Amino acid sequence: MDPPPPDSPAWTALFRATRFDPCAERALLLAALGIDYYLLVQESDDSYALLVEEGVAGRAAAELALYERENQGWPPPPESLPTEAPSRLHSLVGYAGLLVAVFYLGRTRTFGLDWWQAGRGDADLITTGQWWRALTALTLHADEAHLLSNLLFCTFFAFLLCRQLGAGATWFAVLLAGATGNLLSASLHPAGHRFIGASTAVFSAVGLLSALQFRRRPSRWRQWAPLVIGALLLGFLGTAGERTDVLAHLTGLAAGLLLGLGWRRLPTPLPSCIQTLLGTATLSSILLAWAWALAAGG
Repeated sequence: MDPPPPDSPAWTALFRATRFDPCAERALLLAALGIDYYLLVQESDDSYALLVEEGVAGRAAAELALYERENQGWPPPPESLPTEAPSRLHSLVGYAGLLVAVFYLGRTRTFGLDWWQAGRGDADLITTGQWWRALTALTLHADEAHLLSNLLFCTFFAFLLCRQLGAGATWFAVLLAGATGNLLSASLHPAGHRFIGASTAVFSAVGLLSALQFRRRPSRWRQWAPLVIGALLLGFLGTAGERTDVLAHLTGLAAGLLLGLGWRRLPTPLPSCIQTLLGTATLSSILLAWAWALAAGG
């Protein structure tokens, strides 16, 4: 069938563009819906027009409008990632050094202090006001294997977060979500529950990553995949082992998800001066918590 002239009364122009691709995309949509169309080149200005029969123009226009709504903002613009690679590396090394230092101090009872007694998580004490234990417990580990495991996983997930948030913002968010997870866990556990380890912070980092990657995508699966992956990581990494605190892992993941969803409203990455401020606040919070713990006498 020969293409109708553009001014034919039986056909109407549904969409026009100066490039071929936009018209071709919409033509494929109409073809999938069984709607006849003509794709014409306007020789006067080298533009393109997508024509449909007048009898189905209303339906075709509604389908195209739905297509436009579903694909608004797609593909997303390339993410602006922080370029402060040295700061990321320094922060990861600093985190590892902090955990190793606290492990050594606790193992050797440096200064004659019982670091474990002073800093371990204790549901009874946390719920009666010793909030600092929610932070100090994140830096204590039972043995070398426990320490190495949490070091590897937390630095890995933190490295991924640093690429999106920057170093200072990453560690501030991980500490905030990890401490919140410990506070929630302490309030939900029965009396007498005690805990140590950075695993709550590990799953907080997983929750943050999942929330930051959760965004509108062309398919439902791609949209929800980050949250599904976070849940799978909790299942694979957070439920194995006789002494695994599954509830703390779950509350850490939940705290990270909620904080990450809120963080999405902030510009990414934050300015370098804010990164420095957040990094300083993170380290200061840990040191203050330990000072408070040791002053309280365990």
